[in-house]
Amino acid sequence: MKLKSLEFRGQLQADQGSGSMASFFANPAAGSDWTYVPAIAGLGLLNKDLRMPMAGTFLTADSPSVPKPQDFALLSLKIRAPNLFQDGLLTAEVRGGIDQDFDFLVTDRTQSRTISFMRGPTVHSGAGDHRVIEQIIPRGTPWPKNADVRLMVGLYPFQLQ
Repeated sequence: MKLKSLEFRGQLQADQGSGSMASFFANPAAGSDWTYVPAIAGLGLLNKDLRMPMAGTFLTADSPSVPKPQDFALLSLKIRAPNLFQDGLLTAEVRGGIDQDFDFLVTDRTQSRTISFMRGPTVHSGAGDHRVIEQIIPRGTPWPKNADVRLMVGLYPFQLQ
């Protein structure tokens, strides 16, 4: 999605943190990605200029209010890319992070693009504190040649080294 503007607001502190007042505002260019426009318009999320202004917060350093999971480990990450005939599947095996929210972040390294999923992943319990997290990617979803896949645990990205 192309942006007309992107603003980050906050004050960088001595510890490289941004404090609790950090925020961003993004204003996508009109019609930059028409894939989801009918659904977004139907939900009333577009303004009169066919734009969907976005706002949120960001972290510049580990935040005490959103601690990085210390007991967490990404054990494996398997990727089956979607094609025209078969759904894709992302599967992560993890240890720890029992009370965390999980999500997958898929980006295209060459085009600075992300792939959005309509629904979040399914978390399956394993033995002890092990979990298996699965994300189905509908067939026909464009998949980048240079995909970079990370597992988001709360606000923090994890990937295999």
